[in-house]
Amino acid sequence: MIEIQEKTLAEQLVELLNKTGLRFAEDSWENKAPDNYGVVEVKGEETGEWADGHMIDESFTAVITIYVTGNSARWVDRIQRILEAIDAGYSMPERKHLPGIKKVSWKWKANLYSPIEWPEAVEV
Repeated sequence: MIEIQEKTLAEQLVELLNKTGLRFAEDSWENKAPDNYGVVEVKGEETGEWADGHMIDESFTAVITIYVTGNSARWVDRIQRILEAIDAGYSMPERKHLPGIKKVSWKWKANLYSPIEWPEAVEV
């Protein structure tokens, strides 16, 4: 029997990152984004593990970007706690000031396994 995954990896990641208090969207915001927000882009397969001619495990690269004002350090901590809780390997975030929109962006590259296994007891 083939098990069908109900949510995509990007949808799972958006759902988890929304628990930080920031609102996230997959790829981009269709309408006007909130004041502080994030975007998740799943770039594709990083690695795949095969056995007996079948894919048994996959790792994907995702780019997570947040756009925030004010105390952005608290958001960095919250995002990284989520990534650590799901055992995602991630790069140190890249910070960029965006004077045109009066925000700071933070960007991570993360390696994720699908489906995401999430321990519900983790505090964000």
